[in-house]
Amino acid sequence: MYLFRVILIIAAIVLIVLIIRKLVGSSRPATRRVTDSGHMVQCAHCGIYIPESDSVPDGDRRFCTEAHKLAHRSK
Repeated sequence: MYLFRVILIIAAIVLIVLIIRKLVGSSRPATRRVTDSGHMVQCAHCGIYIPESDSVPDGDRRFCTEAHKLAHRSK
């Protein structure tokens, strides 16, 4: 009888954990998966790499944001 209670309590805990994981997991926003990012370029201001299609061009330089483009110009 004692073993049955232990197994029942463990099963209940596992079930509660699975339900909580499912509820928490479904509230997360879907992440955008990049499947074909194309050519990667480096931001001339901070150095991170971003897809060329998302970059902000300024002559022959590429930036990750408009703010970095303006900050690099003011140097």
